[in-house]
Amino acid sequence: MIAAAATSVNPIDWKIRSGARQKDFPLTMPAILGKDVSGVVRAVGGNIRTFKPGDRVLAVADATYAEFVVVEGSILTHLPDGLDLVDSAAIPLVVLTGDQLVKLAARAQKGQTIIISGAVEASAALPCIARKNSVCMSLPASVHANCRKRGR
Repeated sequence: MIAAAATSVNPIDWKIRSGARQKDFPLTMPAILGKDVSGVVRAVGGNIRTFKPGDRVLAVADATYAEFVVVEGSILTHLPDGLDLVDSAAIPLVVLTGDQLVKLAARAQKGQTIIISGAVEASAALPCIARKNSVCMSLPASVHANCRKRGR
């Protein structure tokens, strides 16, 4: 169980709330929305060995617009040192999107190098940041991004 420090609002959240994605994400009312959460572990199940109470964590989960969020240990990741707990709530779904960009859209293979040109958007730049900071080391390829200097 995570004591939520913060969550974020993503495009999928308003699409679910509006009913535009009812077919893919059916809701039973009353519903708690939200996909991203950052917070502090308050309690762990008996089979969890990777996390302990007091750990700062991130997750893509369901029903994150809540004070406490229950998630499976397999979808948690430790918050890297130096990242603000509240600001980092904007990271989980964006990193997952970037990971999917590399794995599914680019079909990255082990040993390949992928260059993302024009990585101004977070989902394009975050695969590089995530890999560098060990948030998402499952990326099979070496991923690099570039963008031009502002004003050019």
